[in-house]
Amino acid sequence: MKKNFFIVYLLIFLAMCFWGLSFVWVKIVYQYLKPFTVVFIRLAISAILLFIFGKAFKFLNRVDKNTIFSIMLLSFFEPFLYFIGESFGLLLVSATVGSIIIATIPVITPIFSLIFEKEKITIYGIIGLILSFIGVLLLIIFGNDQQISKENKSGISIKGILLLFFAVFSAIGYLITAKKILKKNIEPFTIVAYQNLFGAIYFLPFFLIFDFKNMMPIQDMPFEVFKNILLLAIFPSTIAFIFYNISL
Repeated sequence: MKKNFFIVYLLIFLAMCFWGLSFVWVKIVYQYLKPFTVVFIRLAISAILLFIFGKAFKFLNRVDKNTIFSIMLLSFFEPFLYFIGESFGLLLVSATVGSIIIATIPVITPIFSLIFEKEKITIYGIIGLILSFIGVLLLIIFGNDQQISKENKSGISIKGILLLFFAVFSAIGYLITAKKILKKNIEPFTIVAYQNLFGAIYFLPFFLIFDFKNMMPIQDMPFEVFKNILLLAIFPSTIAFIFYNISL
């Protein structure tokens, strides 16, 4: 029991680390590529890797129509709505401000879990809420916000903040929907594979309409761009979501 307890929290911790690192990788890639391009490519790479790996090692579950529709809704919350909010929000604020706002997800989530899932907030949940709130407060007070966005020299943008909070509530929608799917005994690997597949499909028209014609030629991009997109596809878009769903 103690071993399982340790593994669950280790997986959550690693997922948070990978999502935290994504803020740095995204900022680097955004110097060369637009948000729809970055999100579509990272989700497409992730989905391809997951389906190849899943088929080869028989990790994929068969899913019925109702589950497919549930996963489509899941994908609509995150990655689709979430990445729209996060990606365009990060264009307007610094990575520090962005990470502070996204860090409010664990603070707000228990309230919605209580409303929609009737989950009681335990003493551990209360301690977690307090620690999360203190963590966000410390980031606000002591965070180094010198690395700011080009668009806004103060690092603060009302539009950017609203977009990031839009991402926060999309993530909460994802969490509530994921819990309902996991109750059907669908493996986390399968959920993430289909989630990223549908996410890539949702973003494909936006990529083709808004970004494709003005996309920088591949030969002009530095190796750093390819490296960071691959890191985004493997760690935050794939491994972090698998770890998170296993923990749920």
